[in-house]
Amino acid sequence: MADIIIAFPKLDDAKNLRKLLVRNGYDVNMVCDSGAQIVSAVNSLDGGIVISGYKFSEINDYLPKGFAMLLLASPAKLADCDLDGIVSLAMPFKVQDLLNTLEMMMVQYNRWKKKQKKKPKVRSENDRKVITAAKE
Repeated sequence: MADIIIAFPKLDDAKNLRKLLVRNGYDVNMVCDSGAQIVSAVNSLDGGIVISGYKFSEINDYLPKGFAMLLLASPAKLADCDLDGIVSLAMPFKVQDLLNTLEMMMVQYNRWKKKQKKKPKVRSENDRKVITAAKE
């Protein structure tokens, strides 16, 4: 299962969303209220989903591979944001809409993770020299 990070400027909003997700069977790794906390959290994890308010939409440009962003905002704020590569959900939303969107993102994450496992490992220059010498 993908790691979930919730990021909102108001910590109470993030905690309420975490409670909602935990009640519905999701594990939330971290709750953040600043951009620096988000960047620090994603750098310590392998991949996952960042659920965020519109104030942190620019963080999407700094997320490493394996992370996706779910942006929760009003329709007016979503119109103002650059949504390239960001999944968005207009507020107010139904709980089931949030859960369905999150499930869709989890499926995408699991596909990405499976593809990463199938890729051959990149060998270091030293390893390639040893293999070449052994073949000769």
